Amino acid sequence: MIKKSNPKQVKLMDFQTPFRSNLDPNNRWVKLAKLIPWKEFSTIYHSNLDENNGRRSLSTRLVIGALIIKHMQGLSDEETIQTIRENPYMQYFLGYSKYTYERPFDPSLFVTIRKRIGLDSISNMNDVFINRCRELEKQLNADQEIKKKVENQGKLIVDATVAPSDIKYPTDLGLLNHARELTEEMIDQLWQYKPVEKRKPRTYRNLARSDYLKIAKQRRPRRRKIRKAIKSQLQYLRRNLSHIEKMKEKRSGKQLTPSLEDKLATINRLYVQQLEMYKENKNTIKDRIVSIHQPRVRPIVRGKVGKNVEFGPKISLGIVDGYCYLDYFSWDNYHEGKVLMDSVNNYKARFDCDPSVVIADQIYGTRENRRKLKSRGIRYSGKALGRPPKEGSEKYKRRKQRYKQESRERNAIEGKIGEGKRRYNLGLIQAKTDETSETWVGINILVMNIAKAFRQFFIIQFYMLKNTGKLLVIVIFIGSNQIFIKVFDQRVITM
Repeated sequence: MIKKSNPKQVKLMDFQTPFRSNLDPNNRWVKLAKLIPWKEFSTIYHSNLDENNGRRSLSTRLVIGALIIKHMQGLSDEETIQTIRENPYMQYFLGYSKYTYERPFDPSLFVTIRKRIGLDSISNMNDVFINRCRELEKQLNADQEIKKKVENQGKLIVDATVAPSDIKYPTDLGLLNHARELTEEMIDQLWQYKPVEKRKPRTYRNLARSDYLKIAKQRRPRRRKIRKAIKSQLQYLRRNLSHIEKMKEKRSGKQLTPSLEDKLATINRLYVQQLEMYKENKNTIKDRIVSIHQPRVRPIVRGKVGKNVEFGPKISLGIVDGYCYLDYFSWDNYHEGKVLMDSVNNYKARFDCDPSVVIADQIYGTRENRRKLKSRGIRYSGKALGRPPKEGSEKYKRRKQRYKQESRERNAIEGKIGEGKRRYNLGLIQAKTDETSETWVGINILVMNIAKAFRQFFIIQFYMLKNTGKLLVIVIFIGSNQIFIKVFDQRVITM
């Protein structure tokens, strides 16, 4: 059966909206607004600002809330602003007193916000938010017996991953070709400023482009042809760099723009690295540049299926009671085992005690780490060194069962990393500078914890009473200062 409808669009004035009534109190953005400690976030954010100088800053709730919306929804900067304009619930989340069609701020301001906040401030906000959630959990479980504080308590789950940066997959030939094109742009710009030469320096750009495309268009060129193409691009690039230096010496007035000056310094380093690798016929070099626009990005060999090498910062994460912490951030590759004690020290700084056990994979179980953990009374979850107990004995069974159980618990951090990369923006850093990339990673960690807390507190649970067999629905709400728990009979509630 087909339901026929009028194909004509109704007039805009006749379109009915629910905006005449109040907002729905069960909307997720209304609930999240009550969960986040805006006052503490504001104090941390204002510590980066000058109270007397500069323009008046935007509201902290507006700035931080817009970042949370962006990464929770996986939107671009422009789409985030447009979505906020169209959604009254998001405007309530940002602290608006009434609905407005105006933009909260220009999308380009997101870059300034990311630079201003920084990774340290985001980490402090993350700690404040988790502490607030722990206080709410204590209030929720107030009737339970409070455990006595011991020297070591709790579990720390650690692992490391790479947050890929948004760069083109680098090849030696492609990098040299891009560097050559940028130097040609620099020569064109310098030629416009009081040309003192009789004629413009030759760059052979058409011939160089043709030499590059001959190899780039081949599906699987031989190594001999690739080396020959790299040699020709090195020669073109050397000639251009020489022209640029001579032209800059003759012009005491206007020079290159600051952006091109930074790229020129990167290209000079790239040329030295590529020339050394070509002469010595090798593929690796220290601090190898894989992106001219983001020179801090390094190739990090991971050995993962389908992704042998990743390009981006390497981070170490720690999970405690389901909440995620960023313990270490580095643009260079490093051995995960060397930063394990940093995670342990951060745990002690947060909770005023050491963990009772550290759950990690085998790469963390170096002899030095085992010795340090043992000296502090911390057990390492990996397999013990030395001869194992006799198979079939009680000690063997207990150890095997404990190892399997803690291996399952370690899946929590693998799932958290997968959640950040698939659901949120941790799988592709679209920021361009060092500071904004660090903030990008930090805000994603914070958003994952906010989502976790939202799932934990704003839930509907079903409990079956043992004696009566009556099904009850327990709805948990969090107010601004206290927790409200309402219990309803299933016959009263319409699900």
